Amino acid sequence: TINAMAVALQSPLGPLLDPTGGRSDLESGTLRVTHSGAFADDPLRLLRAVRMQAAFGLRMTPQTRALLRRDLPLIERVSSERVRDEFFQILSLPSAVAALREMVESDMMACILPSDPTRADAALAWLVVLEGQLGSWLSPERSALAAGEGPLLRALRPFEERLIADWQAPLAGNRPRGLLLKLAALLGSPEDARVAANALKLASREQGHVRVTWQAIDASVWSRVRRLDRLAMHRYCRAFGAGGVDGAVLAAARPGAAAGSMNMAVQLL
Repeated sequence: TINAMAVALQSPLGPLLDPTGGRSDLESGTLRVTHSGAFADDPLRLLRAVRMQAAFGLRMTPQTRALLRRDLPLIERVSSERVRDEFFQILSLPSAVAALREMVESDMMACILPSDPTRADAALAWLVVLEGQLGSWLSPERSALAAGEGPLLRALRPFEERLIADWQAPLAGNRPRGLLLKLAALLGSPEDARVAANALKLASREQGHVRVTWQAIDASVWSRVRRLDRLAMHRYCRAFGAGGVDGAVLAAARPGAAAGSMNMAVQLL
């Protein structure tokens, strides 16, 4: 309903046209569909509803939530490209975790990403660390979110300027690399990364980057938990390149990571 309002663009502005009560819903923080067939008319609205709820701090009405669950299978009708673009708008939110948690709880995430549902809580906890401490570095709207001080942020401070430049720059199209870091945290293996990147119709450079990022996370170097020698660092950087940078950050940010992972990540950066 909040998208179903209009005014005539004149000076002064014309009267508000609000046939579905959007103004009242906006004032009360309510997210409500205009009619019971809204999601069926365009199933991409299923994703958009989740994004708008998180972006504007709204609450779905019980009826809207019930319709969302009822019509969830219809999302298969939407082209992969439209799903990808809406999903990356969700990832670009300063605090995407709220929207992603809604997607998990409504079973929508399983329709988008081929990730193991049993590790959804672990994936969201990973993102909480990333957004809580590096949010202003990752968000396209950097002014929208201040990073919280924590061990990860303190460890990466010497690399702040370079990491921000890298994460704000797109690998292809207009999708910043930092959003691929968030995407990688939602996945569970190099194979998940390969399948998800293909399902989302990412550009070939993006697909390769997400896959290599997960290969770096899975690298044997993280099982050493000791100071790396120059040869080991050289081999890691040569094997994984930019994906190794993001893999090192994710390995350091992972809740429950082995002691010493933070120091090893700093060495590799």
